[in-house]
Formats: sequence, C-alpha cells, structure tokens
Amino acid sequence: KLWDCSTQKAIACYSCHDKAVRDAEWLSCDKIVSGGYDMNAVVLDAEREEVVCRLPHRGFVTAVKVHPSDRNLLLTGDSTATAKSWDLRTNQVTKHFTGAGGRILDIAVLQSGSEFVASSEIVRKNAASQAMVVWDIASSAVLSNQVYIEPFTCPTLRAHPSTNVFLAQSNGDYVVLFSSRKPYKLNKYKRFEGHTVAGHDVGFDVSSDGTRICSGSSDGKVYFYDFHSSRVLKVVPISCSPNLAVAFHPNVLSTVAVSNWDGNIHILD
Repeated sequence: KLWDCSTQKAIACYSCHDKAVRDAEWLSCDKIVSGGYDMNAVVLDAEREEVVCRLPHRGFVTAVKVHPSDRNLLLTGDSTATAKSWDLRTNQVTKHFTGAGGRILDIAVLQSGSEFVASSEIVRKNAASQAMVVWDIASSAVLSNQVYIEPFTCPTLRAHPSTNVFLAQSNGDYVVLFSSRKPYKLNKYKRFEGHTVAGHDVGFDVSSDGTRICSGSSDGKVYFYDFHSSRVLKVVPISCSPNLAVAFHPNVLSTVAVSNWDGNIHILD
C-alpha cells in the first residue's frame, strides 16, 4: 500500500504478488521494487499501477536493495542463501553470490559502491562467521566472511551516509559498528544498546545527516541514539507489541515512521 501521511489514508493498493511481501523500496520517484514469498522480485510503476517486470527466484525473496548510484543495478537475496545482481535494463541476472549461511536477511551497499554486505541466518553449528559476508559486486568474489564472529544473526544492515562505516542490528540486543574498508573491522568500543531484539526482525535506521540512530525494540518502544557518543537520547513508547521497522524521513529529520507487530504504522514527529 501507498499511504498519504497527511490524511492517514491509503492512496493506492498494489496487487503485484501472489503471496506476502517481504521487502520493498523505491527504485525511482515513480517506481517501486518489492520481493515476496511468491519467489519473485517485482518492479512496479506506482503511477500507472502496472508491473514493469518480474524477476523470478528459486526461493522466497527476502531482501531487495537498489544500488545508490546506479539505479539500473538491483541486488536481491533469497531463502536459498543466494544473492543476485540484476541489470534492470535487460532484466537479466549479472552475478550470483552464494553463501554458506541460511536465508539472506538484509543487504547494504557500502560507500565505495563496488562492495556490498549481506547478513544471513546461521543454519549450522560453528557457522557464525558465515552469517555476514562482504562481496565484490563486479567479480562476485568474497572479500571477507570473518566480519562478525559472535553467535548472533543481524536482521538489519545500514551503510552510514557520511562516514566509512556500516551498522548492523544484532540479536544480541545492540547495534554494532564496522569499518567499510578492509578488513571491515568491528568497533569493539562503540555500540548502541538499550533496546531489545529477542529474536524478532527488529529494524533500525540512520538519519540522512548521520547524527542519529533510531531503533525499534521488542518491548514496543522506539530508541533514539546519538551516533557520535552512542548514548540514548530518547525512548518513545508506542505499544505493547514489538516495533519491527523504523525509517527516518529523508528530508525532515524529526519525522520517523514506525511499524509494529500489530500491523499498524505510526508517524513520530
């Protein structure tokens, strides 16, 4: 659904998947790309309400990510532990990236634009090091599979908009920081903690100016952190259900959208 925040009404409802939608984001000002449990990624024209193309997968499509500087390049992840890069001019797969973990949880393109990091489920004992892998987009080579060796999955990844770091939501109940440059070192002295994940796919977001971190929580609250000091700035109670997804407004930094387990979307200002 496409919502008008000022009227709190849905202005469009798109039926482009046969089953539930897992992930979606804007491809351009008038197109949306989404992935779902019908094993398809779909590019949709939001104005005409028409499907532009369908990109078939062998598993559930669990993550979609448009390249920030090349809008013709789409990265997808699925339940078979495989990520793919697609050329949207031809709707063809250009590279396959096959990991050793379980389903892909999230994808983030790093600041160089030539690398991306993917997180996945841990599917066997002593495989925690395979839960986060950095790949080279052009060659599909593994650049590092020893990024995060703690025994926790990371359901959400974000590249910082202004510094060479990326962040990951850990099921250890904290957001952790990594360098975006080799060897992608974990920052042991800085993390954002106070919220709880408790096995849910709890999301977080970074403000467009890079100064604030906002995280959902399994306790029904939203936590705001200062990026530089990592201290908690504010805690906002929303409901008794876990808050699973949060997103800063790209231009109005005081506005945040939050969705929770109950199926409601809340706008914080």
